[in-house]
Amino acid sequence: MTGITKDELMQMARESGLEFCEEESAHSVYVSLAQFTNAILERAAVESERTARMHAAQTGREIQDEISHRIRALKFNTGD
Repeated sequence: MTGITKDELMQMARESGLEFCEEESAHSVYVSLAQFTNAILERAAVESERTARMHAAQTGREIQDEISHRIRALKFNTGD
C-alpha cells in the first residue's frame, strides 16, 4: 500500500475548497496539510485499534487489526 502523494494531497485540498496565500511557500502549505492529514489518520488508526480490542473482548478472539497498520501506511513523511 502506498501513501498519498504530495500532488494528490494538494489536489484534494483544492477540491475541498482550501485556498492558499501567494506569500506562503508551496512546501510550507504542504507540510501544514501533511501534518493535519497525519493527525486525522492517526486518530482513525487509534479508533480502529479500539474497535478491534472491543470486538476481541466480546468474542474472545485475538486482536487482528490490520486496518490500523494500513491507515498509518498512508501517513506522510514530512521529514519531522
